[in-house]
Amino acid sequence: MLKEALQETAQEELTSHLGYEKKKLNSKYGQVDLKIPRDRDSSFAPQLIKKRETILEGTDDLIVSLYAKGMSIRDIQWFIWI
Repeated sequence: MLKEALQETAQEELTSHLGYEKKKLNSKYGQVDLKIPRDRDSSFAPQLIKKRETILEGTDDLIVSLYAKGMSIRDIQWFIWI
């Protein structure tokens, strides 16, 4: 309980400092809250979900389809990165 309270407080402080909340991505399956990894100098540029992208198009169907066909999350991650 203590960890959750401290984590939530730290997140609220960051939101207040940045002026916006963590990334929320809309897909046809609903809204997804993401924690995109960041580096100190902000040189990391994610390829699957671009910076400032708020609508997921196509990738969600691929992931759900592969999962429904029995692929594990790890296999799907490997498949997407190849």
